Amino acid sequence: MATVAIIAFIGARTAALGCDTWVALPDATADHSVILAKNSDRPPMEAQVLVQFPHQRHAPGETVKCTYIEIPQVAETYEHIGSKLWWAFGYEEGMNEYGVAIGNEAVFSKEPVQWGDGLLGMDLLRLGLERGKTAYEAMHVMIDLLEKYGQSGDCERAGDWGKANYHNSYILADPQEAWVLETAGRYWAAKHLIHGVFSISNIYLIEHDWDEVHPRLVQHAIDMGWAKSAKDFNFARDYGDYWTKTGKSPGGMQIRRNMTMSCLRRDFAHVTPASMMAISRSHLEGTFLEPRWGASETFWATPCMHDNAQSGYHSAASFVVQLRAEMPPLLRQVYWAGFSNPCCNVFKPFYLHGPVIPPSYAIGTSTYSADSPW
Repeated sequence: MATVAIIAFIGARTAALGCDTWVALPDATADHSVILAKNSDRPPMEAQVLVQFPHQRHAPGETVKCTYIEIPQVAETYEHIGSKLWWAFGYEEGMNEYGVAIGNEAVFSKEPVQWGDGLLGMDLLRLGLERGKTAYEAMHVMIDLLEKYGQSGDCERAGDWGKANYHNSYILADPQEAWVLETAGRYWAAKHLIHGVFSISNIYLIEHDWDEVHPRLVQHAIDMGWAKSAKDFNFARDYGDYWTKTGKSPGGMQIRRNMTMSCLRRDFAHVTPASMMAISRSHLEGTFLEPRWGASETFWATPCMHDNAQSGYHSAASFVVQLRAEMPPLLRQVYWAGFSNPCCNVFKPFYLHGPVIPPSYAIGTSTYSADSPW
């Protein structure tokens, strides 16, 4: 799932994960909407298909097959658009009919990972969209499922790349507000955003400033020896594990996060979907970190990722979602979809209410196929 951390896989191969998700609240945007954006970084031969599901009602006793496990279905699921790995149940990014939009990031914690008996972070994202009418409600859908089933499993398709396992952070937005949710195993911390801008990457960012938290988050860290006391506790520092899980310093991830934040602050009060798209296309041009020869030659994590000797991942999909509370229902939320590297592609708008995603956009695997747009 997306930003530039090097993950040590089980076996000899290594690869880089990357992404950022960033949001601008009403005081930061030109039209006082909420705008959420994300680049999703994945292996370059893996199609990330775009799908749409209608509002549905389900019979008692139904179940839903997620990527690795099956869980009880709810009575009603909401219409939504999602960008998904072709082989998985869940989404890297998506939006539902009530104007809830979510993007996720891989993060690396001291908590042990699960293999095959939990929900992928992407599964949690999709389930939040299907079951939440607000960002807050969707967040608690995800938290409840996280605490019950745990998270993770192999985030790479067997035989395509290697083995990858990580925990997840999210930004959840609706037309009024946003929430940052950071998880470590079944533990979590959440931060409420009602103004300003915020960006997440493959690093933990919540330190002491959470608004909601797992009731045992602090005590668990003390019991494990990660924190000396409640007074000393720092979530990002005490739960994060970059050197062991990735073998690398988190510096590249922090650079990428700093870059998206600096762009958001530069455009403060004037952020538009177009300026969000410009951030997603950036390779740090115009800064002292810009690539020397071309987009794929950078030594650092950039919002627009190209696979190279340092990173086997690239930006496989992007989205910009504009959420406008005061608009008529048809125009209230807009999903701008970008395919593959955003610097080489246009963003195409989709408005919910009725089928809008061409069926061909759901066709694709990890090998060439003449009937697939990927």
